[in-house]
Amino acid sequence: MGTTTFVVLNCVPINNVSVLFVDGTVTCYAHWQYVVLTYAAVCVTPFCVVLLVAPSMLRRRQLSVIAFFAACLCPLPFLVVWLARHLWRYVRPPSTSEPARKPPLDPGTLAVLGILQGPFNDNRYGLCWAGVLIGRRLVLILLFTFVNDPLVRLLAMLLFCFVVLLHHVDVQPYRHRVGNIAGTFSATALVTLGTVNLVRYIQRNALISHHCYSVYHHSRNAS
Repeated sequence: MGTTTFVVLNCVPINNVSVLFVDGTVTCYAHWQYVVLTYAAVCVTPFCVVLLVAPSMLRRRQLSVIAFFAACLCPLPFLVVWLARHLWRYVRPPSTSEPARKPPLDPGTLAVLGILQGPFNDNRYGLCWAGVLIGRRLVLILLFTFVNDPLVRLLAMLLFCFVVLLHHVDVQPYRHRVGNIAGTFSATALVTLGTVNLVRYIQRNALISHHCYSVYHHSRNAS
């Protein structure tokens, strides 16, 4: 869904006319593309931010399970409201009186927290690692979609995968050792695959250039 959403927004100029990259017969920007752009800005792109911050809000009882699921469906308005509340608390901090004892979390909230944060270690920022995983995928989708030059796209994606590998090895986000090993193996596989694709692209371009030069040289000798 995310890839398809951004693919139909990728436009390139041809003869001073902006057209869709995957279909040069479609002129940008059509009315339906503005609808897709709104959907991408409101629902697709901010989704990873909801997964980053919502679990800690659930744990602090600042968010209900129903509001969390609603935020997953339409993230941007909820993020704006949450940011406004955070800024308001920063400007107008609550009184320092002893807070009332809070009741335990309900089973629904515990179930959601177990799914989102259960496999991961807690961090000092209170962010959920599930949002980091989704954010990484989003960056790869954006690079794959909007970087039209194949060589630049391969280099950018390979560099990003290498940074992800280093970050994962440094943070070790999973509670269990097996999860960290599997994550390292997955990130290493992405780096390896990107390297292989880059080498194949360079070799193919070299062969094409050599073939074109041979044809050109043969035609000159024949003339």
